[in-house]
Amino acid sequence: GQGVASGNTVYPAGTAVSAGVRVMKDVPTFALDNSLGSTGLASGKLMRFSVTADSHGNGVGIANFALKIASSTGVSVTNLTIYAYQNSNYTNPVGGVQGSGDVESVDQCASNNCTSGQVIPITVTNAAGTPTPLEISPGQTVYFEVDASLSGVVSGSSVTTTLVGSSSFPSTAATATQNPLKTAGSLPNTELIWSPNTNGISALTDQDWTNGYGVPGLPSGGLIQTRSQ
Repeated sequence: GQGVASGNTVYPAGTAVSAGVRVMKDVPTFALDNSLGSTGLASGKLMRFSVTADSHGNGVGIANFALKIASSTGVSVTNLTIYAYQNSNYTNPVGGVQGSGDVESVDQCASNNCTSGQVIPITVTNAAGTPTPLEISPGQTVYFEVDASLSGVVSGSSVTTTLVGSSSFPSTAATATQNPLKTAGSLPNTELIWSPNTNGISALTDQDWTNGYGVPGLPSGGLIQTRSQ
């Protein structure tokens, strides 16, 4: 390269190789919300977090979340789900999902206790139960609450909830000149699945979906919140 002020030309040397970069039209930023506090487990409210879309793109679509639950001995966790709200008071549900703000039409572990440590997919559906991405407009923040039905909760009981992240970009055979993104259905539902809405709102069948790798605020080990009684 050539210096703007000096005019000197600097030539590359060595054998270092860059891993490269991936540029997205829009990116979500995740943040853990600690407003629930660390106690009060019996309420069934397990975790809160927010997702903000960058203001410079087309917003982002979210097709799938993934959770892991670890409960103390004797605590049963059923009817696990995520609710989405427009406000930080968690009182105004978003549209496009269930009227209550529940992002799925059928809650997970409805008839059996959630297996501790198992990754549990939470696929976003509309009121009719059809998989439909939850859209977050440019600059908008959506607030999410993980809820469940709990039994066996006594003093000292605890539940740790993890919103699962990703440790690597989805495997792809794309070359440097090809689209490295995938359709939503070709990605594992054991991770976050989201779209940068490259050409406007992306359908699930568009090649415009990826996982949680590199998403700001969502580490590879996930977002973690523990509540006790």
